[in-house]
Amino acid sequence: MKVLWTLALILSFTSFTYASENAVLLTSLKLSKGKIARLEKTFHKTFDNSGLDIVIHHDVGPALLNSVMRDEQNKVIIWISHSAATKTYHAGISATEIILDKHGNDVKRFFSTPTASLRFLGIVGCQAAGILENFRAKGYYDNYPQLELMSFTNKTKLFSGLAKVLKRATQVLPTSMVGTANAYYAPSSYKLTITTPPTAASGWLELDEKVLVYVGPSNVRQDIVIEIDENYFHQLTNRNIRYVKDLEHSTDSSLGPLSLTSNDLQNAWKLFSKPNSTPIGTNNQHLYIFRE
Repeated sequence: MKVLWTLALILSFTSFTYASENAVLLTSLKLSKGKIARLEKTFHKTFDNSGLDIVIHHDVGPALLNSVMRDEQNKVIIWISHSAATKTYHAGISATEIILDKHGNDVKRFFSTPTASLRFLGIVGCQAAGILENFRAKGYYDNYPQLELMSFTNKTKLFSGLAKVLKRATQVLPTSMVGTANAYYAPSSYKLTITTPPTAASGWLELDEKVLVYVGPSNVRQDIVIEIDENYFHQLTNRNIRYVKDLEHSTDSSLGPLSLTSNDLQNAWKLFSKPNSTPIGTNNQHLYIFRE
């Protein structure tokens, strides 16, 4: 089975106009039926007359988030979950910034790769603004000048936070947004082939805080071909690839070994492991070292 993924790794590409363009609400935390109904009513009230189709998903995990972030029909994406900024308690002890889904996955890296069609990305979660600003400072949004970001530097409450994000969205989105196409130049790229054995595990591969591809469970071997922008790749100081397990779908399954090869690059990635090929690390993450 061969699948071709074209990445938004500082890589830009042409966005076409589709018959359907969407405003998407994603939640990933424990909510009562009453709160879910209130969230949906508020979201509908904002976008019912916008010309955008309304899409709402709850209990979202990495697989669905990955799909939504890569869908060029989505013009507005608003995410609601728990999040936190980096904290230093005292010398040598700190907590890393995170955006958590309901299942315990840190999904912040999925927000570093928007599409050229996305106009507004809002995150309703405590102290998530710093995460988006760090991605901006690293140049991850440079090819998307039309993209407006919104989140919070301090703690925020569910409904007041959503109201502020929705208000900002209505202020920055042009009334002529629907039907607008944007052309971008796609630079030369390297092709990387990821071969996965039959496995019950699910997870994603990330390079330099960017999600390369989501790998789902399969009963057969898969050959997945992705493209990485050549200029971007050569600017990296760390070219190692991390394979992270999706805790929603594979809590009882170990990550299987991958094969990462490229006809364009002289060097390959090798699993960080013991001499007997046992991976070094945890069952939830494997590291593939790029051999210079």
